[in-house]
Amino acid sequence: MVMLFGLIAPVQATLVTFAAFDPATGGSNLRFVSASGGGGSFFSLDSAGGGSAISPGLSQVQFNLLADGVNSPLSVQASMFFSASTTSPAATFGSGSILQSDIAGSFEYRYTGSTSFMFNNATYSNGALLLRGVYTDADFTARQNSTSGLMFGSSEGDLEGTMIYSSDVFGFGDGGQDFSFAFTSASPAFANQSGSLGSFSATSSGTFSADIVSPPVSAAPEPVTWMMMLCGFGAIGVALRRNARPTLSGGLASPA
Repeated sequence: MVMLFGLIAPVQATLVTFAAFDPATGGSNLRFVSASGGGGSFFSLDSAGGGSAISPGLSQVQFNLLADGVNSPLSVQASMFFSASTTSPAATFGSGSILQSDIAGSFEYRYTGSTSFMFNNATYSNGALLLRGVYTDADFTARQNSTSGLMFGSSEGDLEGTMIYSSDVFGFGDGGQDFSFAFTSASPAFANQSGSLGSFSATSSGTFSADIVSPPVSAAPEPVTWMMMLCGFGAIGVALRRNARPTLSGGLASPA
């Protein structure tokens, strides 16, 4: 009997920063609109709409697929759709730090390039889902009257939030997932106005981490990859047939 167990290595999932994004153009790409009584809504700005928009739009970004020991880093054009909200009042603590908590929402990045690109031995074309995230209990923090802040969410540790990733490019394990968005050049500066985070526009960039286990099943391998897989399966089949073939001794075997 041929032992096949050695042919399949166990997958070790490790929390890694697998992707990041940067704004593709100058100016604000994200806005927060304060709600009366506390809370408010975060949303991406249409790249052609400017900082005065009041509803979510598609912002153009550079989405960076980071090196993982197998693939080289790759930066591609993408659209970002971001929408989140909270009903909790803002709090001020310490020496003027602002905390806006209980943020829930989603973000999505899709490839917008005119030519295909290859990653994880698969080819992706315009419209491919680079990353989607749905989350709860994220936090935003900044210093009072500063123009730089941070939003972060995680499904592990003391944050006790939820974070669910999906992608055409990456496969995810059962471990933790998190994201971190940096907000810069906020206008006006961040302020806690009697329990309400003041409205602002800002430039955002971010990073994403998770247990990356493999490319998703939906990814289409390159022809060379298919050929290598088929050759491997064929070699296994030949070994099995040779092992199962009866050994004849003393002439032909007698009928059963």
